[in-house]
Amino acid sequence: MYQPGKMGMAEGLSLVFIITFVPVFLSVWSVTVDRNTSATWIVSVINGLLAMAVSLGVLWVLQRYSLDYLDVCEYFFGKTSMWIIGMIYAIQFLSEAIFLLREFSENTLLTALPTADFSFIIFIFIGVTLLLIFLGIESIARTSYIILPFISLSLVLIAILLSNKFVFLHIAPWLGPGITKLLISGVEVSGFNFGLLLIPLLGYSFQNTSSMKRACIFGFGLSMVFRITMVLTYLFTFGSTVGREKVLPFFEMTRLVSVSPYLQRIEALFIIIWVMAGVLAIAINLYVSMIIMARLFRLPNIKPMFIPLGLVVAEIAMIPEDITTVITTHSKAMATIYNIGAVGIPLLIILTALLKGEHGKRCSNGEIL
Repeated sequence: MYQPGKMGMAEGLSLVFIITFVPVFLSVWSVTVDRNTSATWIVSVINGLLAMAVSLGVLWVLQRYSLDYLDVCEYFFGKTSMWIIGMIYAIQFLSEAIFLLREFSENTLLTALPTADFSFIIFIFIGVTLLLIFLGIESIARTSYIILPFISLSLVLIAILLSNKFVFLHIAPWLGPGITKLLISGVEVSGFNFGLLLIPLLGYSFQNTSSMKRACIFGFGLSMVFRITMVLTYLFTFGSTVGREKVLPFFEMTRLVSVSPYLQRIEALFIIIWVMAGVLAIAINLYVSMIIMARLFRLPNIKPMFIPLGLVVAEIAMIPEDITTVITTHSKAMATIYNIGAVGIPLLIILTALLKGEHGKRCSNGEIL
């Protein structure tokens, strides 16, 4: 049965928002624009609705069996399968932390600190990340909740201040390459939202399943609305032809913001929020990976792997020779490997629960009442 945790809807909402929205600050979605042209925003709608449906289905299973995500996997498929599934998620969250660390470090180097040493920026990022993890998931969640209004306000301001540059015909034809290709693309990039599974994976950290459901609905709903808004703002401003060539879509939008002739080049303010959100996203991904591995290897806590894993992540992040390789690999991972954890395993769990038909609380001997 769920052991009452300390985190409620507000903390869960902020965690979900940060981990699912932060990739918008990077270069991944310019790849989507290249493929889906003027209808890229529809892809965001499709994969968002799919991710929401899958996550709510998983939470329904957890509530039905009064277990957390890995416990359900163990009950349905056995200990060995549960261990394999757990490692899949641990590797996915760890990989995402590595990708985010490299991309945010590289982008900080390009936009704000062009003369700084790259390895220095990497270790600053990982140092702050490890400090956040040391303070705990509740501290990360509350920090995320504090900066959430600032992120929301900055996104609204960008959309408003760029409205005078909008060309609404840029989203014509509105179905882009066609509805069939859009549906396929929307499902293919479902891995973009695999971070939403952190709620069921951290089930014991929440007060109850009701808090978890509200966190998913409101946190991911807010993330989805802002993602669609930013994609539309980008398309209205640049169009798909020019937009597909931009390496940093969000940064390019902030550079166009002009408040008055006497107040320009205010993108530095947005870079601060961007970096803060990036550090939090890296910390969340790395923390979830550590928690899963600690549970699989039956460690009492994450302290034994705390520093070593952080250093491994930093070293791996520095291996690729160029950022293009990182962006390409990250995009392919979201469209392939990440789909296993985002859609494949959750759908298998939901289907198994529907076929089993039994429900209730599990006794100490493993039987369902």
